[in-house]
Amino acid sequence: AIPQKAPEAQRAFIARQNAAGKIQADAFAAAHPNARLVWLPDAAHTVWRSNRAAVIREMTTFMDGLPR
Repeated sequence: AIPQKAPEAQRAFIARQNAAGKIQADAFAAAHPNARLVWLPDAAHTVWRSNRAAVIREMTTFMDGLPR
């Protein structure tokens, strides 16, 4: 989520970044309908730090789906 106390310019920048990311994600999903797309809005570039639980959950789901 966008920090409520962030300056308006920062909030606007984050909103634009999220919108651009959504456009890219939608285009990727349309081009690769069998791909599993994980959308983590407001995640940092170092997603494993900002969204640790989500990364672990998605990696576990992926690895559990691999053939044994």
